[in-house]
Amino acid sequence: MDLLWFVILIVLFFKPARSAQNATTPPLPDCAQQCLSTAISNSTCSPTDQECVCSDTSLTGYFVRCATNDCTTRELLVSLNVTSMSCGDPIRDRRQEYYTVAVGFTIVSGIFIGLRLLQRLIFRSGFYMDDYIIALAFCITITTSSVNIYGMAANGLGRDVWTLSFDQITNFLRFLYVAALLYYIEVFLVKLAILAFYLRIFKMPGTLIRRLIWAAIVVAILGLISFVIAGIFGCRPIYFYWERWDNTKEGQCLDINGLMWSNAAISITLDFWMLGLPLWQLRQLQLHWKQKVGVGMMFSVGAFVTAVSIVRLQYLVLFGKTANPTCKIHPLFFLLASINLTKRETGDHFATVLWSTIEMKVAIWCACMPNLRLLVGSAFSSVLGSTVNPSQHSGSSIRLNSYTHHPPDSSAGILHSRSFEVEYGSHDASGPGRV
Repeated sequence: MDLLWFVILIVLFFKPARSAQNATTPPLPDCAQQCLSTAISNSTCSPTDQECVCSDTSLTGYFVRCATNDCTTRELLVSLNVTSMSCGDPIRDRRQEYYTVAVGFTIVSGIFIGLRLLQRLIFRSGFYMDDYIIALAFCITITTSSVNIYGMAANGLGRDVWTLSFDQITNFLRFLYVAALLYYIEVFLVKLAILAFYLRIFKMPGTLIRRLIWAAIVVAILGLISFVIAGIFGCRPIYFYWERWDNTKEGQCLDINGLMWSNAAISITLDFWMLGLPLWQLRQLQLHWKQKVGVGMMFSVGAFVTAVSIVRLQYLVLFGKTANPTCKIHPLFFLLASINLTKRETGDHFATVLWSTIEMKVAIWCACMPNLRLLVGSAFSSVLGSTVNPSQHSGSSIRLNSYTHHPPDSSAGILHSRSFEVEYGSHDASGPGRV
C-alpha cells in the first residue's frame, strides 16, 4: 500500500511540471524520492495538493536535510532543480545587473585615467611612478571585468547553481580561480599607486612621514606577493580548486574563508593608514583653515573606498555559509574550494558582487582625483572668468628666485615652496598673459 501511494504521489506531483517544461525536467533521483515520500507522509499536506507541498516550510526543510545526507552532491543539485521546477519557482538570472555595474564603472574608471593622462600632457609635467602603477591597475581591472563577464557570467554567475550543468559549475570555478588572482593584484596595485603619489608629495628625506610611507609600501608589496602565492597554490593539486565541488576528487585546500577575511582586514587597515598619513601632516602646515580644509578633502577621497570595503566585509562573512555559490558568491574571491555544497544554508548575497566590483573601480577614481587638481582648477577658473586675457601681455618671461620654507619640526614632510613668474612686454594680441 505504501509503495502504491508513493507511485501515485510522484505521478501527481510531477506531472504538471513535466507538461509545463515540455518533458525537459530530469527524473528525481532515488535518494530524493525516498526523502520526499517521508517528508509528505510526516506533514499535513495531501499528496495531491502540490501548492501545500511546495509552501510547507517544515516539509521542504526536512526534504532538503534528508537529501543532503542521503544524496551525492550531483544528485542533490538535480533534486533541487527538479523540485524547483515542479513548484514553479522563479528562474533567477541577475547577470544583467552585474553587466551594468561592471561595464559602467569600468568606463568611468577609463575616463578618470584619461583625464589624468590629459593633465600630464596639457601641463607637460611628465609621468611619474604612480601614473604607471595606476595605469597597470586599470589594465588589470579591464581584464578582471572581462573574466567576470565572459567567463563566470557565461557559466552561471547570477543564477542558481542547481539550474546549471555540471560542466558549467566546473568552468565557473575555473574562471573564479583566475579572477581571484587578478583581484589580489589589483587591490594592492591601487594602494601602491597612492603611496607612490605620497612619496612625491612628502619629499623631505629621513623624515618620519616618509618612513611611514615606505613601511606601508613594504606591507603592500608583501601582501601582494603573499596573497598571489596563496591564491595560486591554495589547493593541491591546483585543479582541485575547480574540481572538488562534487566531493569526488582527492586533494587539499587552505582555509579559503580565513584567507579571504585576512585579505579584507589587511586592505582596510592599509586604507586607514593611508588616510591618516596626509591628514596627520596637514596639521603641521601653517596654512589658513580654508586651505587646510581644501587639502584635507583632496586627500580624504579615499575614505569612500574604505567605507565601501567595510560594507563589503559584512557580506564576506556570509560567503562561507552559502550553498548556492553562483548566485550568491562574489566573483572575485576564493570561496567554493572551502564550501561543502551539501552542508550549508542558503541566502541571497548577490549584492556582494556589486559592492566588490564597485570597490575596485572607485579605488581607481580616488587614486586619480588628487592628480586632477590642476586640470579641475584650470577648468573652474575658465568657467569663472578668472584667467587673464591672452591679448593683454606678450614677450618673454623671467623667473624670480624661489624660496622654500622649512617647518620647525624636522619630521615634517611637506615643503611649502613658492615661485614667481612674471610676464612682461608690449601690449599686443599675440602674447600670453600669466602672472
